[in-house]
Amino acid sequence: MDIERALAKTSMGYIHYRAAGNGKPIVLLHMNQQSSAMYLELMAVLAPELRAIAIDYPSHGMSDHVTTQPTINDYARCVLEVMDALELKTANFLGESGGAVICVERAAAFADRVDKIVMVNSPWYPDNKTATRNHGVLKSGARPSDASGLPTIRRTRPCIPRSRGWTASTAPSSKRAASAGRCSMRFTNTTCRLTCRASSARRCN
Repeated sequence: MDIERALAKTSMGYIHYRAAGNGKPIVLLHMNQQSSAMYLELMAVLAPELRAIAIDYPSHGMSDHVTTQPTINDYARCVLEVMDALELKTANFLGESGGAVICVERAAAFADRVDKIVMVNSPWYPDNKTATRNHGVLKSGARPSDASGLPTIRRTRPCIPRSRGWTASTAPSSKRAASAGRCSMRFTNTTCRLTCRASSARRCN
């Protein structure tokens, strides 16, 4: 399967997306702090019958970084601008977790551009009282979030090779380095992790 990759110009910078297949479009919206790469396997399944398009949100994946935390509506509008760039009048949408919330916002704010939505890993509650009770712990400061309740983006700096080894700057609690040849790097979509085999590791600045 051939995966197309390109950038769409929007009011929030250049947005990276992956696309594959032909047919009716379905837009795939990833969870927070992930990227369109999480949908590669699903795209392979959908591509024979559908036009699968997976988008990286601003400050996610290969899309441009933004200096402020977008709201759910900002993400929904950004997806709309990508649709305009691709000349898509309507589409189906599938979103997981935070992506499911964006699907709902898309359907509510831009109903004429949405055919159907599929929500994955998205809680449903019969009433506001139940939702408030079950999510109370998340509103107590246990997890940083913006005014809309969406978890804030984890900001990271890239891993930089140094002459005497590797230094990593990811989460503040895990900044360590060791001598050359004793560390291994593992990259994910938004972070890199450093594993040191040396017994004595020094803390990085």
